[in-house]
Amino acid sequence: MTLALISAASVAIAAPAGAAGTDLYVDRSKAACLDTGPGSQLQPFCTIQAAANVVSPGQTVHIGYGQYAPVTITRSGTPDAPITFVGVPSGTFIGLSDQGVFSPRAVTVSGAHDVVLTKLRTYATEAAVVVDHSDHVAVDGNYISGSAVAPNAKPGIGVDLVNGSGPVVISRNNILNWGTAGVSVAPGVTGATVTTNLIRYNFAPGVVATDAPGTVVTSNTVIDNCVSGITLAGASTGAAVENNLLHNNHNVLDGQANCGPSDTTGELVVAAGSTEHTVVDHNLVNTAQSDVLYSWGGTAYSTPAAFTAASGQGTHDINADPKLGLGDDPTLTEGSPAIDSADPAAPGELATDQVGGARVDDPLVANAGPGFADRGAFEFQDPFKITRVKATPREGPAPLAATVTGTIDNPWSTPVRYTIAFGDGSAPVTTDTPTAQHTYTRVFDPIPSAWLNTDDSCASP
Repeated sequence: MTLALISAASVAIAAPAGAAGTDLYVDRSKAACLDTGPGSQLQPFCTIQAAANVVSPGQTVHIGYGQYAPVTITRSGTPDAPITFVGVPSGTFIGLSDQGVFSPRAVTVSGAHDVVLTKLRTYATEAAVVVDHSDHVAVDGNYISGSAVAPNAKPGIGVDLVNGSGPVVISRNNILNWGTAGVSVAPGVTGATVTTNLIRYNFAPGVVATDAPGTVVTSNTVIDNCVSGITLAGASTGAAVENNLLHNNHNVLDGQANCGPSDTTGELVVAAGSTEHTVVDHNLVNTAQSDVLYSWGGTAYSTPAAFTAASGQGTHDINADPKLGLGDDPTLTEGSPAIDSADPAAPGELATDQVGGARVDDPLVANAGPGFADRGAFEFQDPFKITRVKATPREGPAPLAATVTGTIDNPWSTPVRYTIAFGDGSAPVTTDTPTAQHTYTRVFDPIPSAWLNTDDSCASP
């Protein structure tokens, strides 16, 4: 790990590199926007649909801040040159009107292939993202919200895969407030992968696959949904359900009993027609809401041991408190049994977690899996943090000899290198300790304020 100890006077933020000249832009906030224009940065389209109507393989559609009407995507990319629609994180809203009204649908991919949707915030009443008779579609890193807010549960699906679509990858999304399912894989869909998503606060199962062979459900955090966490219905044979964290689903929503009559279907439900060639393993399955953890072929089981004895599945499943963060924080805390206990070779396992964090080995936890990936969508990261930065003296006549010292909390004993700068144009110093001495030879008013910064923590005197 390399840290930077630097003065405020020397901080600079680089602007992002410009996108390729062939990319398209949508920005309804620009007075110059025009749907019949070139879709350039200087004269962007006003609507996403205008860009979707002309986008070509290899192009990226950059969507600016604001609220946009629903869009239907029918044009395709290629395996080497997909079409990508990318929004501004937390700033591009699709399906939400200026008056705050949700549209029936937000984004529909119809009869297309090699399409990527990322960094969008989608809102709808019926389905936010619909993949219809399409293949090689990636829905990655989006916020997908419905209108099913307690106590008024309403029908609706977050991501709806229909009409023979597949393969499709649903990954790293935040999916919530749906009345029918967070993710629905409909009959005839094959090869769907649902991985590394946070699926919560739905008045329905988190993930439902019905007559959808080969569905992969891996490394999702599925918590606080009504009914089950994951359901394989009909003949969804040859599925894989691995490395998931299922906690407090059925008859609970955000800690409140808003789901109606008690549901005892189980955290994980696999219908009799879906058991053939289906693999269940390395999941954390836990609830305080019911005695039922699993339903396999119509029979309920209250412990992983009983489930394994009867089905031969779930050999490495565990039933334990996942030790999530406080309040609404769905991430793991130190000591969670989900840490370093997943199978990194599970189908659909990604190299990074729901927020892009790398899979890392916690040295304080003995690896309980074949590697060091964590169960669920979030990888517990190095808890390294800066607790204090002290500069002495803070003022004095020039030349002034100053010492900057950082105090750190490093429970993982991570090797750290520090890069120290003082803001007066002198060459930075790299050291193994968070301490450096420097003599200022000219007058500053006030003296630059030294600070210590990392990806996870920062502090200043």
